[in-house]
Amino acid sequence: MEQTIVDWLNWLRLRASEKTAAAYGWQLRRLVKEFPSFAASDFKEKHLTQYLAERRFLGQWGESSVKMATCAMRSFFCWVLGKSKSPARRLPVHRVKERKQRSLTEDQLGAVLVSCDTSTRKGQRDVALIALMADSGLRASEVCRLRLADLDLDNLSFRVVIKGGDEDVGLFSPETRSLLASWLAWRGECKAATVFVSVEPGKAARSLTPGGLRCIFRKMAAGSGLEKFSPHDLRRTFATLATDNGAPSRLLQMGMRVNDIRLVQRYSRNAQLQRLAKYLPMSGTMGG
Repeated sequence: MEQTIVDWLNWLRLRASEKTAAAYGWQLRRLVKEFPSFAASDFKEKHLTQYLAERRFLGQWGESSVKMATCAMRSFFCWVLGKSKSPARRLPVHRVKERKQRSLTEDQLGAVLVSCDTSTRKGQRDVALIALMADSGLRASEVCRLRLADLDLDNLSFRVVIKGGDEDVGLFSPETRSLLASWLAWRGECKAATVFVSVEPGKAARSLTPGGLRCIFRKMAAGSGLEKFSPHDLRRTFATLATDNGAPSRLLQMGMRVNDIRLVQRYSRNAQLQRLAKYLPMSGTMGG
């Protein structure tokens, strides 16, 4: 089965992101561990439904994990056996319930920036990193792969490979340009081609990874008084604060580099609700 999974993942990587392929691969290998003697053709729908039900209702998995496993199974068995013979073809893919998503207020964003000790190389990197992500809505993987050669300080812009493999552009403010220029002066020469690199004492600088970026953000949360703080919070913060500042949805869609306007609306939902406050009936009735 392992070779079959490897062949399927190679096929999948031509159609999906590496992150999706890795997640699907983990799910299939986890399934195979439960049925070690099975070939792909031995699986029946009852085996898959039992496997999912046990993890869902014993509290081991939430809705997102069940959905991911279901999608992985449907992809794998369709590829191996064909759609008509796939034991996963009738597995329902449930819509995950939308939950409140975190974004930072201006005060919280300011607290994160102030928590960076800019007298150090690490602090210079972190403050430039936060400013650029807040200004541009870059994803974790995108900011990690952003190259020096694609950063244009003079024109306040950059080019980057986005989700899906396409290349797109983004903008940042003069304030962020100043922070980036300071970081680049501290960054100096290194073999890594990316803008943001590691700053571990005594070790050669390397390009940041999404995993390393998440570690940086967890430490920032503690230093700035936030309960939780992730790279994706800044993508939502970009949408929220730009909406607060009056940015039209179409420009936000371009700035976030997405094709679906509904994603912009979801990410900026916090700002849209806050802007409603001045229109509430009692404000006019009692406030004159």
